[in-house]
Amino acid sequence: MEAETKNCQNCKKDLIIEPEDFNFYEKIKVPPPTWCPECRLIRRMNFRNERTVYFRVCDLCNKKTISIYNPDLPFKIYCYECFYSDKWDQLESGVELDFSKPFLRQFNELQIRAPKLAKQQSNSIINSEYTNHVGDVKNCYLAFASVNNEDCYYVNYVSYSKWIFDGLRVFRSEQCYGCVDCQNCQNMKYSQQCVASFDSSFLFNCRNCSNCFMCSNLVSQSYCIRNKKYSKEEYLEKIKFFNFGSKKENTLLKKEFEDLKKKTIHRAVEGVNNTNSSGNYLRNTKNCKVCFDVSDAENSKYIGYGNEVKDAMDVYAAYPKTELCYESAGTGAPSYNCKFSYLPWASSYIQYSISLFSGCQNCFGCNQITQKSYCILNKQYTKEEYEELVPKIIKHMNDMPYIDARGFTLKELFTFPLWFSITISLFSTETITVSPFLVPLEIM
Repeated sequence: MEAETKNCQNCKKDLIIEPEDFNFYEKIKVPPPTWCPECRLIRRMNFRNERTVYFRVCDLCNKKTISIYNPDLPFKIYCYECFYSDKWDQLESGVELDFSKPFLRQFNELQIRAPKLAKQQSNSIINSEYTNHVGDVKNCYLAFASVNNEDCYYVNYVSYSKWIFDGLRVFRSEQCYGCVDCQNCQNMKYSQQCVASFDSSFLFNCRNCSNCFMCSNLVSQSYCIRNKKYSKEEYLEKIKFFNFGSKKENTLLKKEFEDLKKKTIHRAVEGVNNTNSSGNYLRNTKNCKVCFDVSDAENSKYIGYGNEVKDAMDVYAAYPKTELCYESAGTGAPSYNCKFSYLPWASSYIQYSISLFSGCQNCFGCNQITQKSYCILNKQYTKEEYEELVPKIIKHMNDMPYIDARGFTLKELFTFPLWFSITISLFSTETITVSPFLVPLEIM
């Protein structure tokens, strides 16, 4: 099959579908997209609220908690303890299918009706109330999209680390401050893109270095200042003159570091051990196209931030063991064959669903449930009933599509319209942290 050029339904620019794309769509039984990759990314990211949180009261235990949902939004929220307890029936919000109404409208009504997990937390959460999109964390504060950490503060995309402050994309490291894109590092300050380095400050793109200051592009070096080699004794004597506890001096050093990064040689693409892959910040990938911040992946395309990904396309935040997933966000641990869904966590064979946790299987159009199978609109069915109904729903979505406020027709196997992303709002009374966010295009 040859490449095909279409017109993006949203931005009206050219949409090119490559032959290998058609093979993938056939493999997972979906039609080709009608939106271009950039518009699909915007639409997908509209669902993900990582860093905007509010004070709310749990609607089950009445205790004050932190939530990603604005208090003005029209549904219940449950704190972590209540949501995963047996104090309520997750399927109480379920309803019978109504073939006289568009399915997507029925799904939106379910989303408003079903109680929500206050914020995205999983597994062990110890003394880490002010966190979101985290798992297995202890003594963490304002940590987002991070897992397996202890004593980490003001961090984003930090994993398997301890004592990290003001960090972004730090992996398997300890005692780091103000670091970005560092892994296997210890006792590092104000450094970027460093690997296996320690006891250093203001390093850029250094690997296996120790006791270095204001250096770039060094490999297996020690006792260097501004890329000049010194003896151990000379280094220790010279480094005494830098007062890292002085805000004024740190400001000057940060400016010098920014100038250093501008002048130093940069690799065209940040990555290592990649075969037939394109994008940036790639590690151990094979046949991965237009992927960013991805490691240990193969045969995937349009992936943003993920590791251990296989045969997937159009996924953001693909955590370990994401396979055969499409047009989704927050997959993994593991997730298999999840389509048009947000947070199908540790689930498989999921379609058109939001926030399914802990081993859900074969669910269609569900919201905020755990360990369930063969459910449609949060209503339980037998395996035989489910398998009979799903093809009828897909046909119904074609026969009676939802048409949004801009005139877009949403049919079979299309992602949700943007108004489904009602996790955040313009109107906030007690916002703890503020970050840019997208506004729903229409109000029901």
